[in-house]
Amino acid sequence: MKKVKHKKSLGQNFLHDKKVIEDIVRLSEIKKDDTVVEIGPGEGVLTEELIKTGAEVFAIEIDKDLIENLEERFRYNDNCTIINDDVRSFNLPIFLQEQNVDKYKVVANLPYYITSLIIRLFLESVTQPSEMVIMVQKEVADRICAKPGSMSVLAVSVQFYGVPEYLFTVNASSFEPVPKVDSAVIKIKNINRTFEGIQEKKFFR
Repeated sequence: MKKVKHKKSLGQNFLHDKKVIEDIVRLSEIKKDDTVVEIGPGEGVLTEELIKTGAEVFAIEIDKDLIENLEERFRYNDNCTIINDDVRSFNLPIFLQEQNVDKYKVVANLPYYITSLIIRLFLESVTQPSEMVIMVQKEVADRICAKPGSMSVLAVSVQFYGVPEYLFTVNASSFEPVPKVDSAVIKIKNINRTFEGIQEKKFFR
């Protein structure tokens, strides 16, 4: 595998703490017949643990320089597909339809600079995931999981669609390069758009 430099422009802080990786997969409660979408697999350490569950894994990576290594690393894994694309413009609903997938989970270490955008992208999608288990900045995790009375727009946006749960804190030293802040893993479950008497677009406007 070729050596690839981390790109600040893509918010790349690669997770290398094996215990954290194992805990993310364990708390995702993935079963063999599940489908998992991973955003930004990076070097593929989380991808590898996801594959071990026997689930079908679709890993979407924007960085062309990482794709060659990912494809080499997982070329013998029939249940893993590496997709070189930008999740913000990738037509996931059509892709899932082509793969005959009607239910999936998102499990990912999200790039900090587009965390909110990606969360809303999936929650507002016509093909919502059943659950999301994601790593974000600790401050963002706290905001998402806030209770009524101290909720930000982000918290309201997330809790409109699902129920967030703070799982555990991840120390900055678990990453390479080491970020300036700690992270946290959260789960968003019971995702749906069953709103009695509420118009979605009108609500957000």
